Amino acid sequence: MRAYAQAWKDYDNAWSASFDKKYAAAVDDLTLAIDRYGAQNKIAAPVFMRRARSFLKLGQFDKAIADYSTAIALQPELTDGYSARGDLYAKHEQYRKALADYDAAIRVSRAPVARFDIERGDMLRKLEEPEQALASYEKAVERAQERYDKLVAIDRAMPDLTPEERETFLKWAAEKRDKPIRRANIRRGIVLRDLDRLDEAAAAFDKAIKLKPEAGYAYVQRGWIYEKQGRFKQALADYERATQLDYDSEWLKKALQRVKPKVQ
Repeated sequence: MRAYAQAWKDYDNAWSASFDKKYAAAVDDLTLAIDRYGAQNKIAAPVFMRRARSFLKLGQFDKAIADYSTAIALQPELTDGYSARGDLYAKHEQYRKALADYDAAIRVSRAPVARFDIERGDMLRKLEEPEQALASYEKAVERAQERYDKLVAIDRAMPDLTPEERETFLKWAAEKRDKPIRRANIRRGIVLRDLDRLDEAAAAFDKAIKLKPEAGYAYVQRGWIYEKQGRFKQALADYERATQLDYDSEWLKKALQRVKPKVQ
């Protein structure tokens, strides 16, 4: 027990070192904590996860992957372990490995998490498997709605909430639902655009804009669809709306220059 208590202190010291951006010191403290717990002890899994993040800050990709893998081996149901390792593989363009980790995260997760399906779709898009990517994005929308429904059920099971508390809770739940749905629809729109399924792509961006009308990027994307369809008036309206929302890019400036003469 004394060793475990000291391990907690080492872990706390590592947090402080990380906060001060002293990542090498954090690695040293976390290594001490692992030694005190025992490297084969399943309760050391979060320590390996934390040390992996410190290794990443030090640019040590292989060591970070090794620590994530150890954490997963110690706790095979560790959803965060799979997703974190998948994110790292994705960043380093190891898309098949990332895809396998997102699949594992979906499999072991006890709750519907739309993000994993969105990331999975992104990997499939990188691997040039657009139809499977679309299916993943659609699944993400389903999971986001499923999570919202579960949260609403929790709300109904709390009869003592005041009307103000209930309103706040339901607003939070709706935001948790709408953000991944918006992201999934933007991704769907991009894939459908690349497949030249332009009407479907525009509809996907419509849904994203409805959920977040101040998202300039979605207007740019929909405007590009309209431009490709020869609907220059609608394209110009979307490009100008993106500009009003302070979306600024060289591509958008050139798009405005292309479209304006076609409307006048």
